[in-house]
Amino acid sequence: MEAARQQLYDVVEHISPKHVATLLEFALYLRQKSTDDFSDLVLASETSLAFWDNPTDNEVWNNAL
Repeated sequence: MEAARQQLYDVVEHISPKHVATLLEFALYLRQKSTDDFSDLVLASETSLAFWDNPTDNEVWNNAL
């Protein structure tokens, strides 16, 4: 792990200035992804809930026994 981290530092030291912003954006994306692994699942469940929220289905489920 530490060897890979040092290798990454070495690569970053020599990256062209025009690519620094892109690299930073990607690193921030990876950090966010690692702290919020379930965000994709939450988003998927929220969008699928909208499919079921309609008057016809609500009426059928309200009267289900």
